[in-house]
Amino acid sequence: MDRLAWDDELFGGAPRIENGELVMPEVPGWGMDPNGKALRAHPPMQ
Repeated sequence: MDRLAWDDELFGGAPRIENGELVMPEVPGWGMDPNGKALRAHPPMQ
């Protein structure tokens, strides 16, 4: 999986991986809340 130096800033929480598999959280979606300020500071490259 590709990683960015600022990955930890972009979302509250991170996917949990155990034994090479993604562990789905009990909350809706991926269980990660986007951080709008960090997303605006690191816009996608074109």
